[in-house]
Formats: sequence, structure tokens, C-alpha cells
Amino acid sequence: MTTTQNLKATLEKELGDLAQLRDEIRVKVHLAGLDAKSAWKVGHAGDLIAKFADAGKFDLLVMGSHGHGNLMNLVMGSV
Repeated sequence: MTTTQNLKATLEKELGDLAQLRDEIRVKVHLAGLDAKSAWKVGHAGDLIAKFADAGKFDLLVMGSHGHGNLMNLVMGSV
């Protein structure tokens, strides 16, 4: 398997894992009687977060501080 194929396979697995985790959290939040939305954005974090928050008129915006998984370790290495 080439490096490109490995990267693509890892990315697909990571995205699948993230989608499953998002769905599990959504169920728990719903069972708690709360309305929640999730989004995945790519770009300049500050601008995207501000625009997303303004457009959504949210009461609360929750974000993870680290999302480093196997893909990031593959690309950037781990320490």
C-alpha cells in the first residue's frame, strides 16, 4: 500500500470514527432534553467560529481543544 493509500485509508477511518462519536453525543444530548447541532468546518478557525456562532444565534458554543488522532500523528508525528 502506498503512502497516499495509507493516508486516504486513515482519513476515512478517522472521519468514520468522528461521525460515530458525534452521533453518540447527539443521542445523549437529546435524551437530556437539549437541542444540539454539530458542524465540521475547514479554514481559518477564528473567522469560521465567529461566523458560525453569529449565524446560529446559539446560547452556548462548545468545542474540543484537541482533535489530534491517528491522522494528525501520521502527518505531524507524535512527541
